[in-house]
Parts: sequence; C-alpha cells; structure tokens
Amino acid sequence: MREEWAQRSTRDRGVPISGLMELETVHVRRPGIRLDAFLKFAGATATGGEAKMLIQGGRVRVNGERETRRGRSLVDGDMVELFGGGEAIERTWMVAWVD
Repeated sequence: MREEWAQRSTRDRGVPISGLMELETVHVRRPGIRLDAFLKFAGATATGGEAKMLIQGGRVRVNGERETRRGRSLVDGDMVELFGGGEAIERTWMVAWVD
C-alpha cells in the first residue's frame, strides 16, 4: 500500500490502513532529510526549536517507534506520526522522494 501513497501528488490526502487518521504524503527532493527539517517542511512546526521540543518530548513516532533523535534521517516510505495530548495521533505523514 505504501507504493500507492508514494504515487499521489504532493500533499495529497487519503485514508491510511487503520482508517482512523488521515495520511498526508509529503514529497521531498532531498534524500536523507532530517526528522526536524521534515516536521518544518510538512508544516507541523514553524521553527527548528519547536521541532526539537516535539521530538525530544517523545511526541513523534517514525514507523511506529517513538523517536527522540531530531537528526534521524528519513527514507522513502517512512511513516511519521505526531502525537497530541496523551496517545492521540494529531497528524500522520508518509515520506516520498521525488526525482
């Protein structure tokens, strides 16, 4: 199913496998984008400092695993989730590379 999402246009929205949260595909041109830079690019934060606080505060998961390293390099097909209060998912993205 990830291949289907990767073929959609930039910032296209759809329903993920769980059916509970919208999945937004974000197309990036730079291989190995850092997690903090991705959050800024996707519009989750306005600054790197905000991204750092979200990541180090444990509010971000990559491929279902809590990620606290803001320098984590993302690859094509990675799923990034941002959590609000508690365990409620606020936003979900899939990373897709564009040539």
